[in-house]
Amino acid sequence: SYMAGTAYQILTRYHVQGLVVANYKTDLPARKGLSSSAAASVLVARAFNRAYDLKLTVRGEMDLAYNGEITTPSQCGRMDQCCAFGARPVLMTFDGDRLECEPLKLGCTLHLVIVELAGRKDTTVILQKLSKCYPVADNEAQRGVQRLLGEENQRIIGSAMRALGEGDMPALGALMDEAQELFDHHAIPVCPSQLTAPNLHRVLRHAPLRAHIWGAKGVGSQGDGCAQLLCRSEADMVAAMQLVERDLGMVCMPLRVGAARPVRTA
Repeated sequence: SYMAGTAYQILTRYHVQGLVVANYKTDLPARKGLSSSAAASVLVARAFNRAYDLKLTVRGEMDLAYNGEITTPSQCGRMDQCCAFGARPVLMTFDGDRLECEPLKLGCTLHLVIVELAGRKDTTVILQKLSKCYPVADNEAQRGVQRLLGEENQRIIGSAMRALGEGDMPALGALMDEAQELFDHHAIPVCPSQLTAPNLHRVLRHAPLRAHIWGAKGVGSQGDGCAQLLCRSEADMVAAMQLVERDLGMVCMPLRVGAARPVRTA
């Protein structure tokens, strides 16, 4: 339905015919907080753009993908469509309906492991609970969410941008750990059914992993979808995956950001 919604948006704006997409391989797990729906929507927008030479920018593809997805009952935000930029860090700044995207400087290669937590999460429920904290908080728990997603978020993102640019991976890992601690403290009370996330915290608290990672946190709106581990090196990335698969029985996906050689298999 997301792909059909995107096609509908394009057909109402441009004089084009149809399109056949042969999706022969999908290696991004669905319903795990990894923006698989946005990836499908951006795929359709980009396919139309290239097949019909629509001369859309990346931002234009993102906008069509977003509007295509919300044509369905989906309540996605604009953030997920940043997958259109590919495997590189992007700063996304939101001001009401205004969105600015800025590719970030990367001082060294990021060695990440995405852990599929073998659990369940309901992103719709999470977003509904968090949205109830706005525009006016009714209690201290909701005021905590506003601080978490407001000044605390801005502070951590600012520091993370500097760490990325300087290639300071220990600092970036420490910021990931701090972000997770703040999220647990402020967000779990407003949506304990989804955000207590026992599988996520099993991974984050698995002591043998600490020798191989700089830091770790949940992905996106969190819950038992996926976790991300920032590894110390290529060898540590392999060791971390082996630990998670052997000790915790979960599936891993390696991701190198800024590497000259892209990941071909997962």
